[in-house]
Amino acid sequence: EAIAAARQAGDYGQVEEQASRLVRELFGSDAEGAREYESVLASGGTPPPLGAALLAESWSRIGPAGADKAMEWCDKVRAAGDAAPAGGRAAAELTRGNVLYGRGDLPAACDAFVRSVELNPGNPSALNNAAFLLVSVRGETVQSLEFATKAVQLSPQSPDFLDTLGLVLLK
Repeated sequence: EAIAAARQAGDYGQVEEQASRLVRELFGSDAEGAREYESVLASGGTPPPLGAALLAESWSRIGPAGADKAMEWCDKVRAAGDAAPAGGRAAAELTRGNVLYGRGDLPAACDAFVRSVELNPGNPSALNNAAFLLVSVRGETVQSLEFATKAVQLSPQSPDFLDTLGLVLLK
């Protein structure tokens, strides 16, 4: 009910995203929890793209066992195109990148992280992941430095982001 009410708020999905994330925390982080969360979001049919992005993230949290389901939901967000809010598309691309990275497909993961940054240039995780793969897979130091620097500016206490910036500076 909270998610349905949030969808009516007309705030470009911000309240819906917050409500959906709160509801997700009620379920476990295992496959059973992801299935239950999916049944809640999809109870009225196919969830909107933002819900699909959150489902993709939920399935990806499980690890390799949830990767295929995560990619299914990422594909649904991508299929919605511009009808999906940019934040939902960015989140789905970040999840896609994480799944592909876990599978060892680094060039495709890099592409997904860069798309996530293009859709939401204020996400430090997407910036960091794109920076790391841009420099280590593609050897692109200029854009990598830009992304790594911005990630550190947004989250200066993150050791992972500082590590990536150091790696880029060494290249």
